[in-house]
Formats: sequence, structure tokens, C-alpha cells
Amino acid sequence: MDLVKLADSFKRQNSSEHLQLLAKRAVGRFVSKESGNLTAAVTESVRGEGLNKDQLRRVSEMANQAAWKETFSEDRKVNFEPANQDHVIESFSEKAPEAASANTDYLMEPPSAPAADIDLHEAFGVSADDKGAYPSVNPIRSEQDGVDKAAAALNLTQHALRVAERALPEAAEDFYKQVKQAHLMEGHALTKVAKAVASVTGDAFSKKAMYSAARRLVKEGTRPSRKAEKLAMVQLVIVNTDHELLRSASRLEKLAQSVAHARAQNRETELAYSVAVQSLKLKAR
Repeated sequence: MDLVKLADSFKRQNSSEHLQLLAKRAVGRFVSKESGNLTAAVTESVRGEGLNKDQLRRVSEMANQAAWKETFSEDRKVNFEPANQDHVIESFSEKAPEAASANTDYLMEPPSAPAADIDLHEAFGVSADDKGAYPSVNPIRSEQDGVDKAAAALNLTQHALRVAERALPEAAEDFYKQVKQAHLMEGHALTKVAKAVASVTGDAFSKKAMYSAARRLVKEGTRPSRKAEKLAMVQLVIVNTDHELLRSASRLEKLAQSVAHARAQNRETELAYSVAVQSLKLKAR
């Protein structure tokens, strides 16, 4: 839809809608890492649009606002440098062409001595006895790589956590419907249902799940029979593990465990990311 709007907007290049679409396109380039930073993304997105300085400034402001909303959604910890309006405008200013300096390497006569007699150490200004390592071009490269890896791991665990948390309410609702049907439609006491659920899940999980389901049933107007519940406490329960209620309980327990595991992993990756960033800051000082 945005591409259609963008194509149609060429007829009205001074419209606010067109400037907003250009800003969205710049944010898309920045988020997808097609551009190294937001300033470069804005510059590339407005190239060829023929915008004036005021319009370039507005697109930069819109891109900054849109990028903030995009990168800080869903509690993601992403920092970015806002687009620099002056740099964007300066990139489209008229600049006088500079003449390239002539390469004079081949204007000199080649050395008369044979190649085997040329001392390369002397030619390049280094000592033959120097065995030390050359200084690193980027002394913080290792820390930068550590931050990138930690950020990738954090994004992965955040995604896994979101997927698991989105599925949990649906599984919980299905379990409640199965308990409600077993109690109201099939006539099973809640105590009997709880015993069956406990046979296929952990004790702590079954107590919590059935307590929540029972409270909701009562809140919706259900009044369990005390006599039936007391009788169910002493009755032997023959469990049918193929019953949909027990399958639902098992699915809910596994999903709850997945959410707990994903949250623990997310906390670990958040800590690792924080440590990596601190290490980079200390090394960059």
C-alpha cells in the first residue's frame, strides 16, 4: 500500500503525506540495515526528490519520530543516533568539483639496481629486527563484535518469549473450556477433574490451574455441589489420558514451562548484552 501511495505522490511532491512516506522509507532502510545510520537512510531516501531545505528538515524530523516508535516498540532496548538535519541538507548543497591529484609514481625513472638488491625494509621504513605485532586498526573491534553477538542473542530470546507468551492465553482459555464442559456438561465434580489433571501434570501446576478455573466458574455463576465434591475426594479416579481435557492440561503445562524458560533465557541475554555494552564503553574511553 505504501508503494502505491508513494507512486501516486509524485504528482504532489510538496504534500505532507509524501514527506511522511519518504520518512517511512528512510526508517525502513535504517531498520533493515540497508543504511549505516538514520542520517544516511534519510539522505538516500530523498535523493532525486528535488526537496528544498525546509522539506528536507521536515523529513528528517518525521524520520526521527518514526524511528523512535519503531525501535522502542515491544520493550526492545535499541539505541540509535537521530538523523542530523544539517548533514542531510549539506549533502545536497552545491559543491565545487575538486581536481584529482596526478599520480606521479610513473613519472620517475625505475631504479637501476636489480630487484634482488633492493632492501625492502629500508624502502618501507621498517627495521628487519622488529618482530613486534603491528597496532590494531580498530582496537575495540573485539568488543564491538561482542555487542553485536549479544544483541543478536537478545533479539532471538525476545522473539521466542513473545511467541510463547502470545500462545499462552489461548491454551489457558482452551483448558478452562474443557474443565467447564467436564463439570457442567459431563457432570464430573471439580475434585475429580483436579485428580485427573494431577495425574498428567505436576502437582504445583495442577493445583494452580484448577484453582484458577474453579474461581472463574464460581465468578460466572456456577455453584459446585459440596456433597458431590466430598464424595469425589474418596472415590477412585480411572484416568483416560486420551481425554481432550487432559491433553489440554498437558499442553498448557508445557507452554507455561516454555514461557518460564524463555523468560529466564531473556534475563540472561539482557545481562550479557548489558555487560558487553559496558565493556565496549570502557574500552572506547
